[in-house]
Amino acid sequence: MSTSKKGIGVVVLAIALLFVLGFRVGHPQAGLTNALGSAKSSLVVYQKADAYSAGQKVVAKSGDTSRSPFLGQIAGATGDRYDVANGQFTEQITANDICGKMVFVIPFVGTVFGWVGL
Repeated sequence: MSTSKKGIGVVVLAIALLFVLGFRVGHPQAGLTNALGSAKSSLVVYQKADAYSAGQKVVAKSGDTSRSPFLGQIAGATGDRYDVANGQFTEQITANDICGKMVFVIPFVGTVFGWVGL
């Protein structure tokens, strides 16, 4: 078996393992920016959690479908409702609307996904 086939096999196995552990990848349509660009130009690796607290960055569904999903920061929590700042304003959403907490951001790759409509 060639070295490149082994390398591809290891990468596929690692991705499958991360998927089983609950990690997901999302392409935000709006949200917070960082020094490397906007949320829309990035991919976000996130993981579902049982509870979220103020200050955590999350991927969530917006009430405005053109901005969904978005990358935001939890500003406050009351029961199962969360106030999430999305960079322009604060949205109040339910726990079911939160996809997961951000683990890390992969900058610039989201631009390529935008070209193909994802």
